[in-house]
Amino acid sequence: MRRWSWALILLVVAVMAGLLWPARNRTTVSPVPSPAPAAPAPRLNLAGTPIREEPPLRPHPQSQALADQLNAPGADPAQDVVVLHHLILLYQRAMHHRQGTPIGDDMDLARALTGRNPMRQVFIPPTHPALSSDGHLRDRWGTPYFLHARGYGAFEVRSAGPDRKLFTEDDLIANPPGQ
Repeated sequence: MRRWSWALILLVVAVMAGLLWPARNRTTVSPVPSPAPAAPAPRLNLAGTPIREEPPLRPHPQSQALADQLNAPGADPAQDVVVLHHLILLYQRAMHHRQGTPIGDDMDLARALTGRNPMRQVFIPPTHPALSSDGHLRDRWGTPYFLHARGYGAFEVRSAGPDRKLFTEDDLIANPPGQ
């Protein structure tokens, strides 16, 4: 029984020494600085490819006054096609003829003039009354404008007029042939 008591005492002393020994040799460690916050992870599409963030749209400085005149109540309807022609000329100058005149239908024209162009410049605000909810650029009678290219950089803008039929006597034209 004496052996067991000595063994028990040695065991208690060993455990106490083991617990106290690291406490005596402990050194103070300065806290590790926390890492700088990481940049947010890029958004990914369904294929796992990062989604490219588009820069914000910028209004073109000279276009706001013109856009306000387009289809303005009480204004001369013939002036609408001239205003739209000038807006497209501003677009061409701003693009430095990179993309040229937006050829296609009135929706292509509306996309280009509302900022979906290489320079992300807005020539007509997306909330303009001449733009329908389905993306069409329409004249004051609700008919889409018609854009006709006539050669390098030359084009005409046509409104169907009050009868809403293109290429009739009452059409309104900006930059018609021969002018």
